Amino acid sequence: MKKHVNILLGITMLSALLCACGDTSEDIDNSISTENTEAAVTSDEKTEVEVSLTESTTEATSTDVSGEANADSSFTFFELKHDEEKQVDLGGDGKMDTLMATGSDEIHYDLIINDQTIELINRDDSNEWEVATSYFVHNSEGDFIMSELNDPLNGWETTLYMWNNGSFEKIGSEQLGIMKDDNFQAEIFGDKVVLFDSISVLSTWRGTKDFTYGKDGFIAKDEKYFYAGDKVALTLKQDVAFDDDYEVGEAARTAASGDTIYISCMIQDRVGFTSENGDFLGYLTVTQTDSGEYEVNGVNEYEMFDNILYAG
Repeated sequence: MKKHVNILLGITMLSALLCACGDTSEDIDNSISTENTEAAVTSDEKTEVEVSLTESTTEATSTDVSGEANADSSFTFFELKHDEEKQVDLGGDGKMDTLMATGSDEIHYDLIINDQTIELINRDDSNEWEVATSYFVHNSEGDFIMSELNDPLNGWETTLYMWNNGSFEKIGSEQLGIMKDDNFQAEIFGDKVVLFDSISVLSTWRGTKDFTYGKDGFIAKDEKYFYAGDKVALTLKQDVAFDDDYEVGEAARTAASGDTIYISCMIQDRVGFTSENGDFLGYLTVTQTDSGEYEVNGVNEYEMFDNILYAG
C-alpha cells in the first residue's frame, strides 16, 4: 500500500486552475483525504520596526469565487518574523503596541503582544519538524493574527486570533495551510484568505478553498469543493466519457487516449477535469482500493493515466 505524507514540496508550484464545478453534494470524503515599514531604528539590544496603519496602508483588490472584485483601502498584512519586534496601533486607540514572534531558541515559538504570550510550539511537547509562521492582518473589521502550524506528520492547522479588549483572542481554526503564490507570498487579502490541504488522489496536489475571516472566524465561501492549486497534467491511456449535470439532450463530453487533461477540483469521490485549452470537461469517479491505489470509473489509475506523481 502506498504511503502518503502531507508535506508541501519545496519547489515553485504553478498557478491555480479555475474550476467551473457545480454540485450539491456533501464535503470531500475523509478517506480521500507590507509590510510597510515607516522606519527602522537600530539599538545595541534589538531592531524595532514601527508600522503605521494610518499612513502605511495597502490598497488591496481581490476577486472572490463569483469573479466580483473587492477592495479594502485599510487592508495591510505582514509576516511576523522571528525575534523582530514591530509596533502597531492595535484597535486604533492612538497608542503603539508591541508585536513579536519568538523562535530563535528553536525550542519555543510564541507570539508576544505587549504583556500577552500565546504559545504556538513547545518542542518538549511536539515533534522537532513542526514549524510555525504568523501574519499580522488589518482590515476594515479589525486587527488579526493568522498563525499557520506545519507538522509533516500531522498536516497543517491555521488559527485566527482577533484583537479585542486589549488582547488577542482565538476565534477560529482550520486544519489547512495558508496558500502561497508563485512568489511564495501568502494569499491573504482584505476580504478573504486562501487555505489549502494536501490531497493525494491521482497525484499529490494542493486543494484550495477561499475563506472570509472576521469576528465570526473563518467561513468557507464554498464548503463543497477543493479547487486545484497546482497544475496537474495527466495523459489518458484510454478513451473516457465524463459525468456532469448535462442539459436534457446534451451529449456527455469525452476525451481520447493520448489527450492530456488537468485536475481542476474535487468533491467527495468525484474529480473534475479541464482540457488543455481550459474548458471544463466534467467528472470522473475515483475510489480507493484495499491496496491503497485508486480506480477511475473502475479502471486502475495507472492503467488510465500516465504522469501520475505522488509525494512521499
